[in-house]
Parts: sequence; C-alpha cells; structure tokens
Amino acid sequence: MTICREIRRASTRSRSISTATPLPKDFDCFGYPEVVLNLAADRPLGSVCIRLNEVSPKTGASHLVTYRFYNLADRGGDMARPARVEPGIPFSLRVPLNIMGHTFKKGWRIRLALSPSFYPTLWESPESVTITLKAGEADGLPASALILPGRDAREEDKRAQKLLPTRSAAPYVNPDDYFPALAQARPDETTRKAYPVTINGKPGILTRKVFDSGRYQYGGALQGLWVDIVAEENFEMVGGDPLSLTGFTKSAQMFERKDLGWRARSETTTSVWSETDGKGGYVFRYLARAKTFISDPEGADQPFVEKTVDGVIARSWI
Repeated sequence: MTICREIRRASTRSRSISTATPLPKDFDCFGYPEVVLNLAADRPLGSVCIRLNEVSPKTGASHLVTYRFYNLADRGGDMARPARVEPGIPFSLRVPLNIMGHTFKKGWRIRLALSPSFYPTLWESPESVTITLKAGEADGLPASALILPGRDAREEDKRAQKLLPTRSAAPYVNPDDYFPALAQARPDETTRKAYPVTINGKPGILTRKVFDSGRYQYGGALQGLWVDIVAEENFEMVGGDPLSLTGFTKSAQMFERKDLGWRARSETTTSVWSETDGKGGYVFRYLARAKTFISDPEGADQPFVEKTVDGVIARSWI
C-alpha cells in the first residue's frame, strides 16, 4: 500500500494538502476525483486498486469514500486496444474514480491507498506483480497527484431545501401488506469470515460469505408458502501464488406448500479458476452443476432436472 504525497483541489485556486495533516475545516466535494499516477511494473499484466479514504483522528480507522479498479493493459485509454506493460518502463495514468458526493470532515485526514491486488474482490493477476509509484516528477512524466472535485458553497444552496418535496412523489408499496410472514423456522443471517487453510500442502487463505435468507412461511397472495434459501460464496488462494486463486459457490433453495403436499428444491454449485494453457499463456476454466427435485405423493424428493456446464475462456489481458 502506498500513500500518494500530493493532493490537489480542482478549483480556481489549487492547493496541496498533506495526508499527514488534519483538515483545518470541512471540505465539500462533488463529482469525479481523479488520480495522476507515475508508475512502473515488473510484469506485462497487472491491475491497481485505488481507494480514496478519510482517516479518523480518534480511532485511526480508515473509512472508504470511493474507489476504482484499473487494468494496466487499458492505460492507452482505449479498452478496445489493450496493450501489455513493458516491464520496468515508467508510464503515466490519469484515472477518474467513481463519482462521489462527500464532506471530508474537519480534523480528519485524506488518504489515497494503492495496491496491485485486492483479494478477494479483485481477481488476482496471473503472476505476482510489483508496481512502483514515483510521487514526484520523473522520467519526463508528471508528478503523481490526487485531484479532488472541490465544491464551494453557493448562494442557491440556501434555496435547495425549499425546492425539495416534503413527501415522496413515488407511490410506496409495503410488501408486508401482500406477503406477510406467518411463521419463522430459522432467522436470516449473513456472515463473512476468513480462515487459514492448507491447499495442496501449502498455506493459504479461505474467505467465505454465507447469505442465509432464513426459513419463512408467507401468507397473503403466497397462501402459506414456505421459503428457505441459503447461498455461499468462497475464494481461496495459496499465499504468494495468485494463479492458485479459485472461486466456488453453492446454493440451496426450497419452496413448499404443506397443505398441498407439494415441495420443489434446487441445489447449485459453481467453480471458477485459472491455469496455464501450455503455450505460455493463461485460461479461465469454469464448472457449474444444477440439480432440481420435486416431491412425490409420498413426500419424498425425486430428481427432476440436472445439468452440468463446463468450459474454457482465453485469458489475454487480465
């Protein structure tokens, strides 16, 4: 992680703000922040995760404001014409981050964090890549900088509250009026945890997210329907080996009307991973299976439809 040393405000009067200095007053921003980065990479393929944060003066915690993932193969500005990086040769990027409307608070500090990976949200590059950032001018390239869309107070802002409607113009529908929950057999819960694991005899990490919607019986238009849905999303990788990254999911869904003696159920699993193609390049591979069941007159689940899909996708630029 590298902290950019220069911050400039996009207004009629530019100013520099050190990331180590708390803001003397609130700083309003609205629009697209931009970063200018003077970079070099030691591999032909790589990405950079750019996060704009603010740091609490009380806890030291860093709070995300906006971000952007950027593929270095697109540095030419035309995603239809990607190009591999020439290792060790510096280049300059100007990257807009996602739009933001935010007030950086007095006493807080602004931080720009950069990293060549962001497991598990950003899929890893096929090889471990080191990206060098030069904060000042170098090699004929401009200095790295963060340009914030500062917005000064305007006279018309005083009228904004009067222009806003006191009630929403859109009609509001409360789904509980139509699909009230009659009973709950299991509450909903969402968890995310990371575990140290051993993968093929090597130490690694597993990140697991579980989205449990619970088990409910609904009334109203659904006429006593029981619904039970659980989905799981996993990513695992050997430490220091980005090509070992694998993503895999599973889900189970059940719909049941006990008064009619009817039940339908499905199970799905998916896996996505990358490997060499044997010719000096890389490919993505995927495997997905879906099974469905429906209850018979005796109430036992019977297989209904089952399908398996697998394939290969060329991995050229990521």
